[in-house]
Amino acid sequence: MKKKKLKKKKSYFEEEKAIYFFGGLDGFENPQNDLFKFDLKSETFEKVQTKGNPPKPRYGHTTTLVNGNELYIIGGTNGSSYFNDIYIFDLHTKQYHNVDYKGNFIARAHHTTVLYEMNLFIFGGGNDKKIFNDIQCIDVVQMKNQQIQPTSSKNSIKFLIFMILKRWNFTNTKNESYIRSYWK
Repeated sequence: MKKKKLKKKKSYFEEEKAIYFFGGLDGFENPQNDLFKFDLKSETFEKVQTKGNPPKPRYGHTTTLVNGNELYIIGGTNGSSYFNDIYIFDLHTKQYHNVDYKGNFIARAHHTTVLYEMNLFIFGGGNDKKIFNDIQCIDVVQMKNQQIQPTSSKNSIKFLIFMILKRWNFTNTKNESYIRSYWK
């Protein structure tokens, strides 16, 4: 039997010193919806026993850690359909929840998601009709989505880079005002 090689999206959970992997493709290119945990101390993988209805099998989605204990699974594809759904997996209760949100998030895969000040910024991606160069912002407190309209496509790239640098604490006040000046 051919050995399967897993391709998964990952999120790091500080409390447990673990990385979580959701979905992706198995070694036979089949979309999956399993959740695995890699324990950084023991260096072992474990399939997580979950409750609730998990997202449909998919790849090309993003998995982002929010509030220190929630994995937000956004979008993706199964190869024939593209998703615009948002699922939350609670790492404490091991429960999935499909989220209703306000706004129009266009189904997409292969996008990027960054958390900043309780907002998920989603950049780019595509579906079978279009490749996106947009930024969507989902307020995770109000579960409201809006599209951000930068003044040019170059500014959307600059903003995404700023968000990534901010996430990893590579920015300072001077850099922030410089980047924000592009939005005027």
